[in-house]
Amino acid sequence: HGYSPFENAVAERYNRTIMDMTRCLLEQSKLSKSFWPDALQYAMHIRNSIVTRTTNTIPHQRFYDKPPDICRFRVF
Repeated sequence: HGYSPFENAVAERYNRTIMDMTRCLLEQSKLSKSFWPDALQYAMHIRNSIVTRTTNTIPHQRFYDKPPDICRFRVF
């Protein structure tokens, strides 16, 4: 029994969103692709600190049982 992107649409969409955010961060900052890991980590941090449509909750808050500290956000 194989898995297709259609069967795993939520994970596929999440991955695409993270990759799009990472590319945007690098493009906006004019940094080289060598900063890809840093941009990826920051994109995931942002994504986990905002409300998701599917659950209407914040992933960080669900995991740590407290809201994320958004005062630490900076321009990448």
